[in-house]
Amino acid sequence: MLKPKLKQPEGTQYKSEPILLTGCSFAYGYGLNDNQTFQKKLSDLTQRPVYNRAYELWWGPQTLLYQARRDDFYKEVPNPKYVVFVLIQDHIARINSSCIITFHRYPHLRYIEHNGILHQEKTSLLYNFFTFKKYTIFRSQHIPKEKSFNLLKLFFKETKKEFDKHWKNYKFIILIYDENPNIKNFFKEIDWQDLEKEGFTIVSTSDLVGRTMNLPQDVISDNYHPSEKAWDIITPAFVQKVLNKPNNKN
Repeated sequence: MLKPKLKQPEGTQYKSEPILLTGCSFAYGYGLNDNQTFQKKLSDLTQRPVYNRAYELWWGPQTLLYQARRDDFYKEVPNPKYVVFVLIQDHIARINSSCIITFHRYPHLRYIEHNGILHQEKTSLLYNFFTFKKYTIFRSQHIPKEKSFNLLKLFFKETKKEFDKHWKNYKFIILIYDENPNIKNFFKEIDWQDLEKEGFTIVSTSDLVGRTMNLPQDVISDNYHPSEKAWDIITPAFVQKVLNKPNNKN
């Protein structure tokens, strides 16, 4: 039976504190060879191990929170120096629906808010069918409900709360992958300053490289996922401008 795959850690020969890379297929490196991915280039430039806990399919914030609440996750991933989540516009649509993949090892990835806390919601195959239809409508229209932005912010806060129980002295970075010119306007509903007050660092790829990643050479043959050339541009700028800032040096 087909099961979602995890990338093997990259750069385990390095002795410095690792990087935890998270997100969805963008962070995973879908469509790329291992040596072409953000994970590999990040490890090479920083000389740090990089643990990639993104999945090759369409998961994102839900998967990260699910992992953060598992005790065995902390046996598999050492205390990182940086946590890097690659955020894309489609994550807003996804948090309104469950993942409709029956073979994945996570039983259900849709959460609801109750008293400011995210709770995993009960599900069924029929429920999955209808929430998947909801997801496809949201994705095609790109018109999320306002509460979706609050949910996304809560996913990050709840995840960091779990990490803080186990890890010390790490930096949580949200890297917005700017795949279209409207993405900053799209995410304007999110109170980024509130997240920054809680210790998050927020940066977009356009801030780093000075343009939107929407040129033909920026994507693989599916015209959606980042190409190696895209990561060749983004990774050095990310390391220099975010990881190697004076207050981040060891």
